[in-house]
Amino acid sequence: MTEGLDGPFDTLIFAGGLETFIQYAKSHCGDAVIGFIANFRLPASSIGRLSDMSEDFGTAECLPDHIHPNSKGYNLLAPVIGDWMQALAIASAEQT
Repeated sequence: MTEGLDGPFDTLIFAGGLETFIQYAKSHCGDAVIGFIANFRLPASSIGRLSDMSEDFGTAECLPDHIHPNSKGYNLLAPVIGDWMQALAIASAEQT
């Protein structure tokens, strides 16, 4: 079971694998900003929502199973995520 912010983490579950990845990135990437985009509300978080992503795409052509984007779906998501990442970089630069 995942124990805490410093580990050890149970890498047999998704949360433990994600925590291991974030811990590794934080220890090897200096002051890099790390973002994790979640469609679904996580149990310990008040942000996110409990729905599929259909309303974001409006078509099964981009989201065949209503949860996982295909290549057309990722082509729609990429610019939005890119803009978000650029905003993080600008905010980070303004803080230094």
